[in-house]
Amino acid sequence: MKIGIVSSIDESCGNATFSQHLIQNINKSGHSAIPIGLSLDLTQSLNSHIRSQADKEIKKICKEISTYDGVNIQFEAGLYGSSHRDIYRRLRLLLNANPNTTITLHATRFHDLSIYTKKKAIKDLLSLRLKDAISTLSRNLNNQKIIKNNLSYVKLCVKAKVKIITHTTRAQNSVIALTGYSNTYLHPIKFTDPNKVKPNRKYWLKRLNLENEDYLIGVFGFISEYKGIQTAISALKYLPKEYKLLIIGRQHPRTIREHMLINPFLEELLKEIKLDKKDDLKSRIIFTNELEDSEFMELAATVDCAWLPYLETGQDGSGVASILFDLSKRVVASQCKVFDELFRLVPEYKCERFDIGNYMELAGKTINYFEYRNLNKRMSYSDESQTYLYLNLLSE
Repeated sequence: MKIGIVSSIDESCGNATFSQHLIQNINKSGHSAIPIGLSLDLTQSLNSHIRSQADKEIKKICKEISTYDGVNIQFEAGLYGSSHRDIYRRLRLLLNANPNTTITLHATRFHDLSIYTKKKAIKDLLSLRLKDAISTLSRNLNNQKIIKNNLSYVKLCVKAKVKIITHTTRAQNSVIALTGYSNTYLHPIKFTDPNKVKPNRKYWLKRLNLENEDYLIGVFGFISEYKGIQTAISALKYLPKEYKLLIIGRQHPRTIREHMLINPFLEELLKEIKLDKKDDLKSRIIFTNELEDSEFMELAATVDCAWLPYLETGQDGSGVASILFDLSKRVVASQCKVFDELFRLVPEYKCERFDIGNYMELAGKTINYFEYRNLNKRMSYSDESQTYLYLNLLSE
């Protein structure tokens, strides 16, 4: 069976990493998975000429995948355009290019978490904090717009009668409840086979110029505010000096701007480190920047503890979390709903939890919790079951 996988294959993002892993596994199974890469320089452009070029590229992809036995579309809205109109038009073309198509929904929000922000806006208005009120209302309107757009993309999938794959029970139930469409399937994100990734402490201590007695804490993924990196830095202040924080990731490519000296959020992090009164954070925090996928996985298996101090974003899945729960011997995670969904689906994913932003609790859980996870325990879902699902849906 010849299968086309439409994704951001060659880009620096989780979608590309997941797609590459899926392609490798399908090829190992004896079938042929063909990577169909999106050019984000074209699809994400706001220039009218380049946007028309992106449309031509999408039509070219449609012509190619129409000849395949089956197609899987890895869908994250921002990969297909910078405006709702572009995304909708391009997705519609792709969904109708081949009658045997599945779509995997990534980062698709259907839930409104803005009740608090509405109350805050009213409170700010009554207190004459007009700037704060406008900011809150703007954020609330944007959330509503995202949810409305996401629903329209799902309705396109329903109209095309494609099979929908979600990563959480909540996302699957939402699709069914909002559209009445039951041709949906569920599997948490799997990036790796845990049995094939081994820790390599000696190598990483030498590479990062650390000592054998150092306790390695890892925060993984793009450097973004929602990852809770500020919480991580604050928590480190309450831990002994041998506890070292590794920030494993880079600035997100979509935040890079011409002539910008430094990303504002990154600058904020550096100022917080520089202003530390004890002046010891400079030697205890290491920025590794982006790593090769194999190194990223190996370091996830090597760290003494992985932190997931995320803020709530309404997301239904986290690739980084899936990797850490499969590979890291200890994980401490915030009370984000995205992790609740993972635990509900995969009860073997057990870890210590702490309230979002409570850096003292994060530090306390890290230093006082000594039960290591059993990584050899058979999981409800595996790398193998993920590959089987994709092949099974396209071979029916």
